[in-house]
Amino acid sequence: MGSFLSGFWLIVALPGVFSIAFALVFVLLLRRSVKWALFFLGFLVVLEVGITLGAVYTYGGAFGPGALMCFAGPIAAAVSLIVLLLKIRKFFHQFPEDRARILVYLLGGLFIAILQLAPFFGPTVIRSVCFVRHRVQGEAIVEAMEAYRADRGRYPAELDELVPRYLPSIPTPPCTRLSYHEDEYGLQECRSGETLLITDSVDGMLVERYNFSSGNWSALSFLDGACSHLR
Repeated sequence: MGSFLSGFWLIVALPGVFSIAFALVFVLLLRRSVKWALFFLGFLVVLEVGITLGAVYTYGGAFGPGALMCFAGPIAAAVSLIVLLLKIRKFFHQFPEDRARILVYLLGGLFIAILQLAPFFGPTVIRSVCFVRHRVQGEAIVEAMEAYRADRGRYPAELDELVPRYLPSIPTPPCTRLSYHEDEYGLQECRSGETLLITDSVDGMLVERYNFSSGNWSALSFLDGACSHLR
């Protein structure tokens, strides 16, 4: 329990420390050059994209450090804004007539805060986009499954039975290259009689499924199991 709490505070505290550093470095560079401040903002974009993807990968199972990273984002954003607000008066007195610097300070400060919210919102956005792509890719399998059933009166037990007559090959979920595990489509027979086309969400938290009985796509927690709450 002690090691968990230590890890929790470390993951939450580090973004706060870095957010203070980001704000101070941004102000320091902006005092020297608008160009250098803009370069620094570009660096932060790359950094936060990496952190967001890291949160997706370690979010798997909902128990990884990515979950804590996501909650640390709002704290980091608030700390950055506080630091920049504390520095704003001194900065404006130093450059009272430099509208370009003042504009970059205001917009850049807001941008830094928004960027640090990326690990909080990013995994949800990435998961939603990938779910749409998985559905689009899965429609080819759905059509092949229905054609197989029309010919033989039943659905296949395995997707491999669709190859090569109904599909040249089984497509891979489009977002599998973003995932920390290798995703693939599969079939599952439920006790209630439904046949499901299933795959994992990009972060492993959800089971994405197509119900051949209802014709609906849906997603639910991997903890519930693919055959739960069918619709």
